[in-house]
Amino acid sequence: VQAMRSKAPAQRSRAYWLDRLPDLPPHPGLALKTSPAAITHPRFTQYTATLDAGAWARLKGHASAAGLTPTGVLLAAYAETLARWGAGRRFTLTTTVANRPPIHPRMAEAIGNFSETLLVEIDIDRARTFTERAQALQTRLRRDLDHRHFSGIEVLRELARLDPSADARMPYTFNSTIGYVLDDVDGSTLELFGPEVYTSSQTPQVWLNGFAFEQHGGVVVQFDAVDGLFPDG
Repeated sequence: VQAMRSKAPAQRSRAYWLDRLPDLPPHPGLALKTSPAAITHPRFTQYTATLDAGAWARLKGHASAAGLTPTGVLLAAYAETLARWGAGRRFTLTTTVANRPPIHPRMAEAIGNFSETLLVEIDIDRARTFTERAQALQTRLRRDLDHRHFSGIEVLRELARLDPSADARMPYTFNSTIGYVLDDVDGSTLELFGPEVYTSSQTPQVWLNGFAFEQHGGVVVQFDAVDGLFPDG
């Protein structure tokens, strides 16, 4: 993996992100109830939003007609929601990208969480329609994916090095497994192990974690939020 950093894709990605550092917007400026540092024993509460199979199929149909992926639409909607609650017009989110580097002939058979972080800039231009904003975001996301060989963690390290006084945190995330299905397998496959009775997600350096997946033909978006960090309601 270290040897790959000297290859052309990694060098090109590094130059791309270093060039963007001076203009990279901060994390969403949502109002907080208290300082994150004041929460010494953080716990997360999970919230969910769902669409049933029929509504999700219709939404995916509208998205496809507009040249948008389902993940692209959900990411755009998430960004709009953050903006409505005070995130600002321009901000940066963290997402994850599947990354299974071919460093072993049986790499595809390995079980594990093979992912990298990727920063995504959001720019809410109210002069455009939601569809146009979502299309612009998807175009930017695809361009960023072409430069995924310099991870979001590495970008934040360089940001902190460039300006030690900068708030080099990106604690708002969005993750999606939509589109990573094989033979119609989706999130409902977990039920093969029995009914889910309890779940807990605790992620360091994250304040609000969004995660989308398909289940029984519909879609589920989970939000894990740090207890006591955001104002009630």
